[in-house]
Amino acid sequence: MRVARSDAALTSDWRAVIDGFLVHAERDPTWRALAKTAAILVHGSATVGLADRYSDADLQVIVPDGLFEQIYTCAIESGRIEPGERLVLLRSRRTTIDGRRALCAAELRSTGGLETTLRADLAVELWVMAHAWVIQDPGRRVTKIVAAASEQFGIRLETLTAHEFGHLDRRCRWLAIACQRDRHDASRAFLATNFVRSAMRLACLLDDSPVPYDKWLVAWAGRNTPLGAQLHDHCLTLLLGRIGSAEVEPVSQHIVSTVIRTAQHRWPGSPWITRPEHFGAVRS
Repeated sequence: MRVARSDAALTSDWRAVIDGFLVHAERDPTWRALAKTAAILVHGSATVGLADRYSDADLQVIVPDGLFEQIYTCAIESGRIEPGERLVLLRSRRTTIDGRRALCAAELRSTGGLETTLRADLAVELWVMAHAWVIQDPGRRVTKIVAAASEQFGIRLETLTAHEFGHLDRRCRWLAIACQRDRHDASRAFLATNFVRSAMRLACLLDDSPVPYDKWLVAWAGRNTPLGAQLHDHCLTLLLGRIGSAEVEPVSQHIVSTVIRTAQHRWPGSPWITRPEHFGAVRS
């Protein structure tokens, strides 16, 4: 079994790491049995061009609900895991081209669990699945689930964007108050981080894109969205504390103004863009 999908983000080094893990996994009888019916995906930093020397490879083995319950119950009864814990089928360290030992781990999931996760945090979990490497997907079960989630994302996009505008507005005001009161650096850093988070989430949403995990948000949005590219350096300035309290408000206001201009182009005439009382209220 080898990685079937071709994508520039997954380098030959990571492809070799994952291929080596799959060869190792085929020696495991449970894996061989599941591999006949399971969807197998690779996700994480290696699939989106954000891997570094500390990155690992994460695989998902997605099976129908009944099979998942059977295997999960056996794992609990055998004492392998406690109820509620994730079930990692296999772990193995593989050697990369630069000689580092990267951890590969394959987690068992159910199709129903995937659907629940997508409903709970649609924007983020859809991004994860949309950027996963599909090794195999029998019957296109996972592909169909992700397609349905993508349709829902399109339907809810304006609502998600409007809600995030509300967060951006509030966090901008809280950051300004903290700077005016000369709050402790840690408090200001916390508020600045949340403000930047909203700005970069909006960079994704205003590009009709789902949203990465927070740990990749600034880097990915800065590279892959037009608004993120405009905001990236200003956001880093806030995150790294490179400016004094008096300079924070002009920078944050510039970020907000840039986001508003982009939103007015994407959603012309929407009241939630400039009027806080309409945040979260979208047109029918």
